[in-house]
Amino acid sequence: MMNKQMLINGNFVPASDGAVLESTSPIDGRLLGTFPSANDADLALAVSSAASAQKSWAALSLNQRAEYLLKAADFLASAEDEITKLQCVESGKPYAQCKGEYSGVPTVFRSCVAAAMHDYGHVYPNTADGACISDLTMTVTEPLGVICCMGPFNFPISNLSYKVAAALIMGNTVIMKAASDVALTTILYTEVLQQTAFPAGVLQVVTGPGNRIVKQLMDRREVSAVAFTGSTAVGCELIRNSATHMQRVLLELGGNDALIVCDDADIDYAVSEAMSRLLISGQNCCVPKRFLVHTSVKDAFLDKLTAAVAKVKVGDPTDPAVDMGPLVSERAAKNIETEIQEAIAQGAKLVCGGKRHGAYVEPTILDGVTAAMHIAGDLEIFGPVFPIIEFATDDEAIEICNQSCNGLNGGVISANLNRSIQLAARMQSGTIVANGAGRWRRDTAPFGGYKMSGLGREGITDILHEMSQRKTLVLKNLNR
Repeated sequence: MMNKQMLINGNFVPASDGAVLESTSPIDGRLLGTFPSANDADLALAVSSAASAQKSWAALSLNQRAEYLLKAADFLASAEDEITKLQCVESGKPYAQCKGEYSGVPTVFRSCVAAAMHDYGHVYPNTADGACISDLTMTVTEPLGVICCMGPFNFPISNLSYKVAAALIMGNTVIMKAASDVALTTILYTEVLQQTAFPAGVLQVVTGPGNRIVKQLMDRREVSAVAFTGSTAVGCELIRNSATHMQRVLLELGGNDALIVCDDADIDYAVSEAMSRLLISGQNCCVPKRFLVHTSVKDAFLDKLTAAVAKVKVGDPTDPAVDMGPLVSERAAKNIETEIQEAIAQGAKLVCGGKRHGAYVEPTILDGVTAAMHIAGDLEIFGPVFPIIEFATDDEAIEICNQSCNGLNGGVISANLNRSIQLAARMQSGTIVANGAGRWRRDTAPFGGYKMSGLGREGITDILHEMSQRKTLVLKNLNR
């Protein structure tokens, strides 16, 4: 059993009052270890340490900060197997999917360094009239200060890495808040990062109940920004908390993503794309969660999807032959069970699945879902559920798609590429895949949502800008 500790002011420490929380595996409920439950004094020390360290960290040259991050990338590369094995048993995510997530983490650190090396300011042409005609105007980039970075349970390492690497290379100090469902994994990740010997206070991790800890961190004016990936409800609370000190908030939130399957679609291909729904047992923000299928091909799509789902092997995620493991917790599985029953009560037809066994939920297909049902709009079911919604015209598909308050990703499948592009242009989401499901993210491209799916953009270049601020510098009256 592991007994992990927080990293505060350069030291791995327990909570000052000794309080701990337990981490159990959703695979079989066994106790994996304990982690601290931070109190006010712990958080105050973390914030003061981060604020004190930030000035000297920012004063280092970009090359000097880059040396730290490149060393961190090397340490992370060497720890891949250890971290992914722990993530698998703590989260229930199949081992191959954990490996797939982690494989790009060292590259994120190296890419943030490379992008920062080419993040230039601007000198503006002297086209002004009157009093400004002899002034030279330019921009410089400066850090924000202390940034609280919060990653999700489903991609705890890769998602945190975008935030942490970008924040550090731009001269900020970082306080990570570990998601409690994967706290041991996140602390192990921090232990590996700290082999780099970051100066005390530059990189820290705190653990404990999220609502309380984050509220207490944001109550402190030294915290300049919060970068969060998670539920829309928590994101809204963070925005409210930020009002007191006007902290910058970067949010990647929920997405009830739509996949539109047109009447001319290759149904076999559409089903293969739809099966991405089951990645991480359906606990993925940007996989399709609403399946809008043209009336003329709905029966064929449903038959082939049902056959594909029947072949999915559910079980111990440490087994390489297993396709889908448990949800992150039995609590999460119970929520999915309730949402399935609510959809059925509203008129949806259960085609297959629907049962829960501990933290495991069977892959579930619901037919007969109408646009009026909650699941067709604002309810993002974060589990292995396929709601099938028929449509007759492209206009109807777009209306159903855009009725959701979310807009993270989406996809369109049609044999007519022009049609796919036209539909994609009308979908209100941050990323749309033409000729595929919405499961797509590239390090170098902007990533984020429309509407209540978030604020700001990740992606290597974009997140560097989110983690810094631009200052206009004027050299006045150069002709004098």
